Amino acid sequence: MYRQYSEGLMAELGSHQITAASWFFDSPPEAVYTAGGISRYQDGREVSDHIYATFEYPGGRTATFSSIQSNAHEDAYEMFMGTKGTLLLRHEVEAYLFNEGEGESTKAASATGPTDSPVRSAPAGDGGEKSSAYRLEIAEFCSAIRTGSPIRCGPQKAMRTAIACLTANRAAEQKARLEIPTTWHPFTYTTKAE
Repeated sequence: MYRQYSEGLMAELGSHQITAASWFFDSPPEAVYTAGGISRYQDGREVSDHIYATFEYPGGRTATFSSIQSNAHEDAYEMFMGTKGTLLLRHEVEAYLFNEGEGESTKAASATGPTDSPVRSAPAGDGGEKSSAYRLEIAEFCSAIRTGSPIRCGPQKAMRTAIACLTANRAAEQKARLEIPTTWHPFTYTTKAE
């Protein structure tokens, strides 16, 4: 709610999306433009309850993140669109692949759908995959502690994501496209709260 205590939606939810996009692109973002505002909660908050960010990655690739608190129509999902197709991930347990050039489909895909459909999905199972994924993450982390093996998203990658999220918020405040630095200096950017 207050900038002193929180970087808002970009840091809370956006950090996970930027981590996923950076993993998918095998690179951190290089620049960002963000718009946002307080549209729903008129309670004195200082952080946006609506945020829209476009991140630029090497090779002309982009990732967008949006989170709005006033409408739940689209719920939560990640979508990766490329020249060969579109991958849609919903609720961390559903995956749909739309191959490019195989036609469009407006119907929802399901694990029991026809195999010749332009939409293919991964089986949904018993709904326990989300908690299973978290258990696997924790097991891998514990294994890294025991064996000294590197973790997939170590502190350097986590720091790059944090810097990207902080820069996105500064871009919204300044209404400008900002280059994302490789290291964060607290006094590089000022916020409205300062």
